[in-house]
Amino acid sequence: MSVLQCGDPIFGSVDAAGLATLDRIAAGGVAPTADDPAPVDGAPALPVRIHRALRHHH
Repeated sequence: MSVLQCGDPIFGSVDAAGLATLDRIAAGGVAPTADDPAPVDGAPALPVRIHRALRHHH
């Protein structure tokens, strides 16, 4: 699983199904760019769409 970098925002929580999704995205690797053809951090290589995010009040 990928590690959040210090500049990444942290908010909310993720359930087991969400963690499994993140694992699949991370397994796809990071998209190369012209400036960084072998990146270790950056945009996912697989397309990602967030269809829904729920807001819970605690």
